[in-house]
Amino acid sequence: MSASSSTAYLLIAHGSRDPRPQAAMNRLAQLVRDQLRERTVLNRPNQSFGADLKAAPYQMMTAAAVVNLSAHQNRSAPTVFSDWDQQPPYPIVGTAYLECTPLPLHQQLHEFCLRVKAAGVERVKLVPIFLLRGVHVTQDIPQEVALAREQLAGCMAIDLCAHLGSHPRLEQVLKTKMAATTAKSWLLLAHGSRQPGGNNSVEALAESLKASVAFWSVPPNLESQLVQLMQSGCQRIAIMPYFLFTGGITDAITRVTEELAERFPRVNFRLLPPLGATLEVARLAADIALDGCPPSAGALIKPMKRMALRH
Repeated sequence: MSASSSTAYLLIAHGSRDPRPQAAMNRLAQLVRDQLRERTVLNRPNQSFGADLKAAPYQMMTAAAVVNLSAHQNRSAPTVFSDWDQQPPYPIVGTAYLECTPLPLHQQLHEFCLRVKAAGVERVKLVPIFLLRGVHVTQDIPQEVALAREQLAGCMAIDLCAHLGSHPRLEQVLKTKMAATTAKSWLLLAHGSRQPGGNNSVEALAESLKASVAFWSVPPNLESQLVQLMQSGCQRIAIMPYFLFTGGITDAITRVTEELAERFPRVNFRLLPPLGATLEVARLAADIALDGCPPSAGALIKPMKRMALRH
């Protein structure tokens, strides 16, 4: 088995009770798989995986070959591998979630590793689909990975890659969105982190984009920054949500923007959609999956006592 086929990839997201982010994550996983397949799997010699795959005891969305670890409601359902003879699902790309799931992340990782190991996978690479280097990225996910490693007792190599927001070309993705929108002033709106230094990257990004910056969960907030822009004479303001997918927060951002538009009818507000499950984002995630595994995120992480998940 080639190096590419002996590695599986797991995209880790925050998780939500809103079904829209989960659906978007599934689409992103399909796009990432396509990218990885183009870059690696199509270059491997022809191999037959049918026997190994049909023996693998795990469910998969066979149309896109995406392992979906959030679907634990029907764990006794039979596994169907109807189209794998025609389209082998390598590379395997799965999704897992830090919160709002029946199983904690370390248990999701443990089950994923055992299932892909049955298909001949020797290594799993984890890609945190997070934009900010907050507590989730620096503490919560590494702690869960350490617990999974402890459970696996060395039977699977696990690499924890850099988070999506660390990719240097993410700035260019935002600039492309800006170039397609006519506006005099820009406001970059991120979730925000309470961790010291957690917002530095967003502030630097906003400065590079020549945009003001606001945060949803910490000051300065959206309304105060928009009012400041209006007081400085800005009449055409575009708001770029630095969020991955549409969900409850982006809905709330829309409501706030609509209320401000009613209060200030002479100001032209333009609210852009979040980044979304796009080919551009999938390319960044695939880059990190293939090349983004710093030593500090690898096997040197020591097991730590579990702590309550927090922003």
